[in-house]
Parts: sequence; structure tokens; C-alpha cells
Amino acid sequence: MYAGEDDKATLDEPTKFDDTAREADPPLPPYSRSHPVESSRHLVEESVNWLNVSRENESIGGMYTVDPHLDIPAALLTLPSNNGRSRGDKETERMNLALETKEGDIDVTVRIVGENGNVDGLAGSAAEIEQKVKIKMRSSKGSITCRIVPIDEPTDLSQGVTRPRFIAYASADNGSVNVLLPRSFSGSISAFAGLSPSPRGPIELSPDLRQNARILMDTDRKRFFVGDFTQFDKHSSWDAVSIGVSSGSVKVGYNDEVFPVPLEAERRRTGWRRIFRFLTGE
Repeated sequence: MYAGEDDKATLDEPTKFDDTAREADPPLPPYSRSHPVESSRHLVEESVNWLNVSRENESIGGMYTVDPHLDIPAALLTLPSNNGRSRGDKETERMNLALETKEGDIDVTVRIVGENGNVDGLAGSAAEIEQKVKIKMRSSKGSITCRIVPIDEPTDLSQGVTRPRFIAYASADNGSVNVLLPRSFSGSISAFAGLSPSPRGPIELSPDLRQNARILMDTDRKRFFVGDFTQFDKHSSWDAVSIGVSSGSVKVGYNDEVFPVPLEAERRRTGWRRIFRFLTGE
């Protein structure tokens, strides 16, 4: 479902594409700038690494502080399995953070510890982390909203990125996916929305993000590159987002922008309000 990150294409100037929303969907709400996302140290909770969270009939929410410097013994990690048989203990098979729910939404803020991060007495340099921080989110019957917020990122981005690069995977079978990125994001965005017989959902970048993006692919899959690709000597050095949706929309923006409430979530809220008013006679 995920678009391949290794695809190569000629970079063109940004072009406008027309993805028509499903007939039942109202026009997409406008984006607007909000207050900068808070990333100061007092928000820090317990840091995590190589964490798997799985739910059956519950939503997943809250904040996760991912510290890729956190060294957890392999014996304490739950390893991926195949039909009950271990597939080995290679770190490349693990996600720094994996969230999955079958019947529920995912609405989380993921904070990534950077060069100046010192969470729970742990410190390190982003340069020491050669591999990308890997984040994976999946919901079978729900929507996904993820805000990615680096810790202690410099205000002046011309100083360079002090955090580890990351790759975020998000997929939903019956729901929308919204991903909010840090302003320092530089890399590829791949998105796919709609499988037959379901109508294709819209794939939208916020106005600010679109200004910094070049479109690379405009088919049933959309692919963009955000930032200056010439600053990288190899593709493994840039950030990446890969999104797959079977029935729903895709929206990607910056984490200091106000993001529209997913249509499915708003419908559920409206439905519960109607049931409440009926039961209470209001």
C-alpha cells in the first residue's frame, strides 16, 4: 500500500492537481495558522523506543516521546513474528513507535528527541543516530491524526536539522489520515487514497506545505518532495512520509497549522450528539 521511497523522477515546478472529493463530502475546510506547537522540556513524559501499542476496540491517543538514543536490551523487546515463529532480532525489522487499532481512531502527538534532548537523564547527538526514526500507524476502522514535533529544534532552521531524520507510515482501511509535520521536514511525501470499488478520496497539502513542495507523481498515487533535494547526497538522508488509505481522504500540513477535524470523526461526534439529545429530550 505504501508508495516506494526509492522511485526516481524528474523534478518539476509545483503543479496543481484536481482530486474530487466523494459526493457525500462537503468542501475541505480552509487551513489557518495557529500558535506554534509547544515543544519545551516541561511537556516531557516518559520517553520510549521500539514501542508497540495494539488495541482491538479502543482508540489510541496522547503523546509519545521517542528517544532513539534509548538503548533497550534486545531480550526485553517484543520481536515481529510470522505464524508464531520469530523472524530474528534485527533492528531494521522494528519500529521506534508502532501504533495499531482495529476499531478506533489514532490521535497522537509524537515528539522526537534531538541533539539537545536530555529526557529522563539520557542524552545524545543526532549525528550518532544513522538510521531514521521509524513511526508506523494503522487503523482498520478509524481515522488517523499524527502531529510530529521535534524537541529543542532551533527556531532558525538555517542552522541545520539537529534531530534524527524520520520516516512515518500511516494506513487506514476505512478512515482518513492527517499528518502534521515539523517546519524542518525535508523529504518525500507519498500518498494513495481509494481502492475500487470505493471512490478515490482527496489528497491535500496545506497551502504552506504546498509552497515548499514539488510534485513528482500525479496518478492514482501522489508523490512530492518538500525542500531542496540537492542538499542530500543520498535518499536515506531525507525525511519521508508514506500514506495509504482504502476509503477516505489524506491531508498533510505543518504542525503549527490548524488542521480540519476528519470528516468521519465529525460525523461520529454529530451522531452521538443526536443520540444524546434524543435520550435526554434536549
